[in-house]
Amino acid sequence: MKKLLIVLAVFMLLTACGNKHKEETPLQNNNVSNNLEATLYIGTEGNFKEYIVEIDSLSPENLLKAMSELTDWNLDLAADITTGKGGMSVCLSNNSALFMGPPDPQKDEFHMFDTETLCHTILDSIKKTLQENFVYEGGDPDSIDIYFYMEGEKPLTLENLGMSWSLEEPYSWEAGK
Repeated sequence: MKKLLIVLAVFMLLTACGNKHKEETPLQNNNVSNNLEATLYIGTEGNFKEYIVEIDSLSPENLLKAMSELTDWNLDLAADITTGKGGMSVCLSNNSALFMGPPDPQKDEFHMFDTETLCHTILDSIKKTLQENFVYEGGDPDSIDIYFYMEGEKPLTLENLGMSWSLEEPYSWEAGK
């Protein structure tokens, strides 16, 4: 009987140690995610759909990278996104979907039927996503101006649409007409 009690006590002790080890395993294996959740806004003024995504850290570049991964649109930058003038300045590369068109094939949910809709959606989506993710809590997202420009620090011009935006004025689709 004494041997049985000793065996049971050893078994319980080993089981308790084993459970403690299992509880510590995820931390030791670094399986804990340090990613943040952010919201992307895809659409045009007054008609946005929200998408919650995980990003490594909150930065304008990471938001555009996540937007690109979600939609399959090429949103490569020609320069880092900068702050100033009460907002941010964005320079998409010449090989971005803004200039080259949508991917082929397109994702059904983000399918664009014409160049104007694609360009309008890309610019409005970037603007809204940056404004909403970087406004101070309780602040007005529209208080963050977003500027777009082309490589060589030239005004954003979409020649195929006959549209151009000044370097001095914050982006709005209507201002480019």
